[in-house]
Amino acid sequence: MLKNSDRVIITGDHGTSRLAARMFHRREGVTVPAGAKACSHGRYCILSDSVSTANPNLLTVKDSDGNCYAVFSNYDHFTQSGFAAGADDENAIYGEIHGGASPEETLVPLIVFDSAAPRPLAASWDKNTVKIQSKRAKAVLKFNRPVHALQVKVGATEGVCRSMENGKVWEVVFKGIAPAVHNVSVAADGALVQVEPLAILPALGGGEGDLP
Repeated sequence: MLKNSDRVIITGDHGTSRLAARMFHRREGVTVPAGAKACSHGRYCILSDSVSTANPNLLTVKDSDGNCYAVFSNYDHFTQSGFAAGADDENAIYGEIHGGASPEETLVPLIVFDSAAPRPLAASWDKNTVKIQSKRAKAVLKFNRPVHALQVKVGATEGVCRSMENGKVWEVVFKGIAPAVHNVSVAADGALVQVEPLAILPALGGGEGDLP
């Protein structure tokens, strides 16, 4: 994609659940508080009573029934005996938590790639067939990156150029141009740019079959 764009952004559509799964295997578990029961792959535990903790990523909360829980706000987990996480794709036992405000759900990764090499300047007509109206033909030229100065000629006829969208889209007006399929010379910021021929249709008549 970097062949066609200066920047490519890769993101996920469901948070960072796979990062949580990998972290589960790489990070040592936290000891479960005395009298507590670890749940959901060790992502939280049920407490017998509210306890204070020095761990900034461990929150002590109560539900509407007064039950106390210690809940991680990062990718840490409590040590849990048995096969808490495994390698069975058919069963969700990798340590991900789906739903709620866990980091897996609320954080979405973004990876940004910027091209180290500038792309060659390229241009194309918005429509390479335009009709003469009021003795002039109006075409729109699009570039793959902003252009600051533009000169467009059809033979000896020079078009009047006007930037429309931050230098990437330009309006080109040809006055007194004859109906025909014309080769067009384009110079953008002093560099020649290849474009397809431009078909100019007469004011009266329908299609390219009317061209001489």
